[in-house]
Amino acid sequence: MSVASKRSAQALAGLSVSALAWWAAARGISWRAAWDAARDGDYRFLVPYAALFVAIHLVRVLRWRLLLGPVNRVRFRRLNAATAVGMMAVQILPFRMGELARPTLVADGVRLPFAAALSSVVVERLVDGLSATLLLVLAALALPPELPGLPVVRAAGLAAFAAFAALTGALALAWWKRSFTVRLTERLLRPISVRLAERSSRVVDAFIEALRFAPGGARVPLLLVLTVAYWALAAASIRVLAMALGLHLSVAASALVLGTVVLGVMIPAGPAMVGTFQAGVVAGLSLALPAFELGARGVAFANVLWGAQVGLQVAMGLLFLASPHIRTGLLLRGCVAGPGPRS
Repeated sequence: MSVASKRSAQALAGLSVSALAWWAAARGISWRAAWDAARDGDYRFLVPYAALFVAIHLVRVLRWRLLLGPVNRVRFRRLNAATAVGMMAVQILPFRMGELARPTLVADGVRLPFAAALSSVVVERLVDGLSATLLLVLAALALPPELPGLPVVRAAGLAAFAAFAALTGALALAWWKRSFTVRLTERLLRPISVRLAERSSRVVDAFIEALRFAPGGARVPLLLVLTVAYWALAAASIRVLAMALGLHLSVAASALVLGTVVLGVMIPAGPAMVGTFQAGVVAGLSLALPAFELGARGVAFANVLWGAQVGLQVAMGLLFLASPHIRTGLLLRGCVAGPGPRS
């Protein structure tokens, strides 16, 4: 199957998942009622939401700079542009194919191996996965235990946390048993394709080599501080924008919605995580708010939050496409075909 055919099949599958998730989120709700609720919103709250969005972006850039620091002190302007455009790619491409955009862009034209850039993003995602799922569990514990469905959310949060912890452990084991991991990769893939086995083993070897630059010592507390700030700002942004639809969320409820959104968007779906994002929002709101207060406003808020996040991220990405640090052709090749192996 050609790359184009494979991507088309992925896009079709993603759109199917999105449609199913969107149906589940809005089941039993009149679209007209949801539209009216969204139309009656107080969109002055978009101003503080946008300010929080920019703050989240800056914290993400600073944290990525910290992760890359042991390899190369990349200039802030390059990281800022690569983050803005890379996160736009994550938003608009199906199945999170845009995740390769940031390491591809930041490693372009500087003394920074692609494997090191990629490993920094993987470490970042693992830290975020552990943090978000832990936040979900803590938020669920902070809410009244008699709420229906809360035990299921706690169990899902714990399962997701365990999965991220297992991935972290596997990564640590691969680093410890580097030679064995490389040989195992080649041995497993060789029956499929000798070329694929050799190429993949080189990529795995370079990736594991880059893990030795992961932050340690004095950098770890700063990494934790920036991670806490990142998720606190994200929860605050949900709480602020909910007010636009007349929904008043507590701190714990905002954190719960954030956690269910994170769980939702883990499911591979169509462009901009449409459907799974809304399903995550509605699932969190249905636990945090009584049904009579939610109704059509819950679906309206899910769509408004999704639209605001995607709109701001795309606008920021388009703005930075003009940056001298961004090569559009490289971006497209990196996301669609995948970057070639670089050490």
